[in-house]
Amino acid sequence: MNHHSFPDDEQPLQEYFCNLYERFWQRIYRYCLSHLRDEEQAKEVTQEIFFALWERRHSLTIRGQEENYLIRAAKYKVFDHYRQQANTPSHEPATESAHSENLTENQVYFNALVNKINELVLFLPGQCRKVYELSRENGLSNKEIASSLQISPKAVEYHITRALRHLRENLPEYSEHFSNRT
Repeated sequence: MNHHSFPDDEQPLQEYFCNLYERFWQRIYRYCLSHLRDEEQAKEVTQEIFFALWERRHSLTIRGQEENYLIRAAKYKVFDHYRQQANTPSHEPATESAHSENLTENQVYFNALVNKINELVLFLPGQCRKVYELSRENGLSNKEIASSLQISPKAVEYHITRALRHLRENLPEYSEHFSNRT
């Protein structure tokens, strides 16, 4: 498994972080935007992710691929964003009810989708399910999964493709969210 620690010296550290930011900012922003559906909120959440990364640069070790780590961080930040919105009282009484209903509707919709995905994953064949979970839930690369399960990287690709096809077929309204990122 790959472990990425930030460089100890300040100059290489800044260069490393700038490179990380340039390589992944757009991808993380697009992920946040697809879930938040608001450009300003997506930018804010994306910036928060990179700011937190910078704040923890001296103590953080990224296990696995950097991109997978950042996507997981984005998932948690988006979830936190919705949770904070649900717990923050609105100061505008006229819109409070509409805002609350929309937020509650989004949370119910999100929770239903997560439950449906988890249910569908349970119906995957054993090896296919293991590969999917290691890839999407644990953020392991295909190479790491192949090594862990002692199968070829091609077999890993096959299982991921099969799992994503299963999800796409059973969740057609969300098919654009199941890209085959390998």
